[in-house]
Amino acid sequence: AARPAGAWYQRWDHGPAVATSISIPQREPVLKGQVIRLGDDSGDYVAFDTEMLSLTAAWNGSLAFKGTPWDGAHGGNPAAVGAILFSSAPGPGWAHAGSFADPRVPKWGPLPRDWAKYRGQFRHGDRVVLHYTVGGATVYESPLSETSAGVSAVTRTIEIPATEEELLLRVVHSPGRAVNQAGA
Repeated sequence: AARPAGAWYQRWDHGPAVATSISIPQREPVLKGQVIRLGDDSGDYVAFDTEMLSLTAAWNGSLAFKGTPWDGAHGGNPAAVGAILFSSAPGPGWAHAGSFADPRVPKWGPLPRDWAKYRGQFRHGDRVVLHYTVGGATVYESPLSETSAGVSAVTRTIEIPATEEELLLRVVHSPGRAVNQAGA
């Protein structure tokens, strides 16, 4: 059988998730990310920052593989290509003691372990499930692209077993920018 055109990293079937640094237009790169393809046909992707435990962007298009591990070139990261549906400013996705202030000095590396900790990801059928803790609470999160009544949306299913802790999630953080919403 004929192989598709392009370099090996463009033809490679990496499945629905790739752990990589990623560049997203109009924001700082995500240094430790999970890029998740939301279904085989939608063309929708999300980037999850495993250090900040934040869904940092969603887009419709593709993922351009570039940078040292992919094409051998220095000075670039894989990049979101296409229509950006939303992007969030860098920062924690979950509050600690009611605050979203970033405690890290310098501003790289994971959040403190007592705040939050990324535990990994796994597959559940065709979906990718992110596993992490916030304080003492275990969190399972699964992004998905869904269409209803002709309207498409990127959704997040979040499961948290019973906890006494108050948890505060930042859904999108886009200072000074409107976020597109479909409403009734």
